[in-house]
Amino acid sequence: MGLEELRSEILRRTSEEVKRLEAEAKQEEEKILGEADAERKRELDAAKADAAQAARDERNERLAAARLGAMRMRAEAKEEALENALGKILAEFEGIRGGDAYPALLKRLIEQGVREIGKDAVVQVNSEDQKFAKQWKFKMDPQPADIAGGAIISSKDGRVTIRSTLHELFEQQRDLARKEAYAELFGKGAV
Repeated sequence: MGLEELRSEILRRTSEEVKRLEAEAKQEEEKILGEADAERKRELDAAKADAAQAARDERNERLAAARLGAMRMRAEAKEEALENALGKILAEFEGIRGGDAYPALLKRLIEQGVREIGKDAVVQVNSEDQKFAKQWKFKMDPQPADIAGGAIISSKDGRVTIRSTLHELFEQQRDLARKEAYAELFGKGAV
């Protein structure tokens, strides 16, 4: 084999080696690009899933906040309606002063307070009720009370006081009146 043939053989083998290396490099490049493309697709899919989950979470938070707001508004409206009803009930209760049974009720309230405080009890009523109380011969405070009806009975020294006013009597039964008004306004099973 001559020098020329050796050189041709080396060039041929080198050329084959270069082609083989280029083919391997091309395969490696395609493999790396394929893996990079697959990784990019996985990351993109994960980002899309995260964005979709974040959107669902945001939507659920807004829905929950809206539901809570609506529940609060309903509760406030119910409470306002209930307080209005209780105000009307109190006004009707205080309106018993105009009825025929009121003087007997007033006398009973005063007698009960005087029994509890003792013989030196001082009775205070509003200016309109003084005419009833004076005829019953109780020890009266000359100053009228600023109350809608009923009486305030105090010990002579003022240390013990019993408030038997219509308003106080109503307040003692307020929870029961509230339950009954609620049932009337919203039904027995309403929440």
